[in-house]
Order: sequence, then structure tokens, then C-alpha cells
Amino acid sequence: MPGSEEVFVGSIDQGTTSSRFLIFDKAGEPVAVHQEEFSQIHPHSGWHEHDPEEIITSVKNCIEGAVKLFEKDGHSIESIKTVGVTNQRETTVCWDIKTGAPLYNAIVWTDTRTASLVRELKARPGSDKLQEKCGLPLSTYPSVTKLLWLLRNQPKVEEAYDRGDLAFGTIDAWLIYKLNGGPENKVFVSDPTNASRTMFMDIYTLKYNDDMLDFFSYEFDLRKVHMPEIVRSSDTKAFGALASGSLKGVSITGCLGDQSAALVGQKGFTPGRAKNTYGKSIEASV
Repeated sequence: MPGSEEVFVGSIDQGTTSSRFLIFDKAGEPVAVHQEEFSQIHPHSGWHEHDPEEIITSVKNCIEGAVKLFEKDGHSIESIKTVGVTNQRETTVCWDIKTGAPLYNAIVWTDTRTASLVRELKARPGSDKLQEKCGLPLSTYPSVTKLLWLLRNQPKVEEAYDRGDLAFGTIDAWLIYKLNGGPENKVFVSDPTNASRTMFMDIYTLKYNDDMLDFFSYEFDLRKVHMPEIVRSSDTKAFGALASGSLKGVSITGCLGDQSAALVGQKGFTPGRAKNTYGKSIEASV
């Protein structure tokens, strides 16, 4: 329509094997996309890691690549009004809250190194009560066992804990923190769809649960660990804005873990609706 303003939305899709940035028009149609794979690190059988800084670099490269295509098609950067984030869940990052530097590779959701730790936790009194509060059974998937393993086995992580400088987050928290400029702007948040995968969040109050923190604090006081504030997935202010690059200053106004984002994308808004993913390519909703 003549005279109507062009409005576009950017979407960061940070996955397990690659990152993407997509730009959508008003009708929800993608008009530009750039994708980049990053390293899959397997130090031992059953171990799966990512370089946290490489993830950030891949996302920034995808933003620049998609914007370049967008402009090549005759669109203006100024018409991109906001950016959203979706991400791989459970993958765990620990970093120094003062410097913003990662203290170890990210431990990926598929990693099974914590199997013996899970058996140890299951033997503790009260373990059978956890799922009714956090929604998850004890397994190698949730972020809590990854954090405890890092505290036990990585000296840099334990040293940061002893100093009171240890920051813990899932990929959404790490990504938003770094895209906002890291320690300079201190935007340290997570949304419920990601925070619920840590085993620290009460699924009824959407806040960190003291009983959960107490259960897992038998060796380390997890209240000493800096954890992201849990905010609404569609909060228009809490996620800050991009601090650098072609889209510097563009706000981040939404964040959802990948499976939850797919449910929303398939309009699963009513009770009884469900979505299931088989592998990494086939999805179904009912």
C-alpha cells in the first residue's frame, strides 16, 4: 500500500549445531536469513561442549549476514523494529560476573557426563519430591547437574564461586548478557521457558524455589552463585538492546526456549494442545 511504513522483525535462532538470524515482514514471512554452523566439541565419549564465545560470534555473524541480504533487496535497516530470541535449552554456561569471560566450555543438553551425579542425587532424601515443584525428573538433561559438575571439577569455576563472582546461566541468559555488552550493561535475565529447565524454578510461581536451592546446596551454597532474574518471555524492557553491530540500539523484546517457541509458532495456545519433536527436523502438533 502506498505510504504504508515497512516494519520488520528480527529473530535470533541459536540452536545446538548452528545459529541463524531471520528477518520477517508484517505477514510473518521471512525475507532474509543467514545461518552459520559452529564447533561441536566431544572431549570424551558422552561429553558434548560448545565454545561460548564462538556461539556469540556465530550469532553476530548471522545478524550481519542477514542484514546485508536485507539491504541488498532494497530494504532499510531502520525498518527492523525489534529482535526476538529462541535458543537451545538446558545447555549451561558459567562465567565471571565481573569480566564477562567464560570459565569453561558450555556443557550441552545432550551431554551425559553427569550420570553418576544423577544417581547420587536420586539417593538423597527428598529427591522424589522435586518434580512436583520444578516439573522435571532428575536426569542428565537439566542444567543443575551440569553446574554441580563444573563446581566439582573445574578449578576456575570453583575459584570464581569462592570469590563470589560465579555467574550461571542457560544459553538465553548468556546470549542476552553478551549482546547487551556484557559487564558494561549487566543485562542478566532468563525467561520461564528456559529457567524451568534448570530445576531451580517453581513452575507455579515462576520464581526460584528455596527448597530446590536447599536440596542442591548440600556441597555448594547455590545462593552464592549469580543467577539471572526470571522475567516474562514477552517483556518489552528487561531483555535490553543490541549493543553493537548493524542493529545497534534495536531492542530485544522476547525470548523463548526452542521447543516452547515452536509450540507458539504452531499456535498451541489452548489447554490440551501439544507439540512433539522427533529428532531435529520433524515436528508435529495435536
